[in-house]
Amino acid sequence: MAEVDNLREVPASEILAKIEKGELVEYDHVIIKGNIDFGRAEEPVDEADKKSVHSMINIRNSTINGSLNFNYIIFEEIVDFYGSKFEGMSEFLGTQFKKNVSFTESQFSREAHFAGAQFKEDVVFSHAEFKEFAYFTEAHFIKNANFFQTQFDKGTEFSEVKLKGKETSFNGAEFGKFADFSKAEIIGEKIEFMGVQFGSGLSFKEARFNGEVISFNRARFSLFVEFDGAEFSGTEIFFDGAEFLGFTNFSNAQFNGKANFFNSQFIGAASFEKSSFDNNVNINNSLIKHMLFNVSLGIDSSLSLRNSDLAFLEVPWALIKDKLVFDESAYLALIRNYENQGKFDDADNCKFQYRTVRRKEHLAGLPLYLDYIALGFYGYGVRFYYPLLSMIAIFFIATFVYLWGGQAQFPGVFGLSAIILTTTTQIGNLSGLCWYISIMERILGWLLMSTFLVALAKKILR
Repeated sequence: MAEVDNLREVPASEILAKIEKGELVEYDHVIIKGNIDFGRAEEPVDEADKKSVHSMINIRNSTINGSLNFNYIIFEEIVDFYGSKFEGMSEFLGTQFKKNVSFTESQFSREAHFAGAQFKEDVVFSHAEFKEFAYFTEAHFIKNANFFQTQFDKGTEFSEVKLKGKETSFNGAEFGKFADFSKAEIIGEKIEFMGVQFGSGLSFKEARFNGEVISFNRARFSLFVEFDGAEFSGTEIFFDGAEFLGFTNFSNAQFNGKANFFNSQFIGAASFEKSSFDNNVNINNSLIKHMLFNVSLGIDSSLSLRNSDLAFLEVPWALIKDKLVFDESAYLALIRNYENQGKFDDADNCKFQYRTVRRKEHLAGLPLYLDYIALGFYGYGVRFYYPLLSMIAIFFIATFVYLWGGQAQFPGVFGLSAIILTTTTQIGNLSGLCWYISIMERILGWLLMSTFLVALAKKILR
């Protein structure tokens, strides 16, 4: 924009006169002096009573130093305020825009009111700046809406807004204060909030997202974030690389599609209490400081925590045991997570499943046989009754051999096997195969007894 001192001055009355006559309103690099007041004080009861503007509005790179009032009117033609500065209050309450609208690189120095406005064609606010409060409550965007790198310095109201174009973009936008998108309805093929900076509180409470791709990739949420009761319906839902620095509330949210939180940073506490996921959940390579993840996972869904740092993840093992994608780092992180919380049963069950899946799907040859020995001897250290069951099996096998070899008669053979298995008493009348079996029974008996006592003590004393 040219320097203000070098711009030609145009009275607001000249603009109003052209609008009244339906003439083209076209200015570039001018200063418009005075208020442009063409709107109504109140919304007409009948839609037919709304005034229409038949002029094409093309005011570019200019300064409007008065207020702007186009409340409850209908713009029949294109409206273009590219690069212009609005120094007074801008009011477009209930305004209808039937053609394309551009506020690209515009600056609103005072409050901007677009509550209840209807945009029937594409609208662009890219690189615009709202220095004071911006109101878009119940606004309706029927076609594409572009807020690329728009700056909202103060509070922003998008509650109950309807964004239904093919593409909705807030990529790179900055919200300096509280942003309210509660009960917003955003429907389209591409819904993008990539790289958005939310500097203060944010509410998407009970908002509805429905699109092929819904992306909050690399978004930064500085303070309180509210997605309570939000519904995400799409093929892919992305929060990859997002940063959640304050409390984040996804309670009662619904994710109807693949949910991706890859490389996300949950620095503040986060709650997914009673949220539901009907598809795969990817939280790989993420940092979780404190998260409540008491959710509902769909029949065909899975949970992946590969290479994530789990400082405190509150999730019942029974909830995820059949959904967890195998990854050694994820299992080990979960085991430590449960132990740090004192949930030792969950830690044991997690460890047992980790070793079981690892044995069945990832081991072969000698490591597989050694793992079977570890399973039978001490139940991987978390099933104290496994060595006890192994001792009982050895007891009955040895009993059968002694009976078959004629070393003892029924029922005395049970006592013989029990003595050999559990004591150091010497049995001198055994011969042949039975003598070798007795040596093996005694060695295995003491080894199994030792692992049984160790596992039992670990279970009781921790």
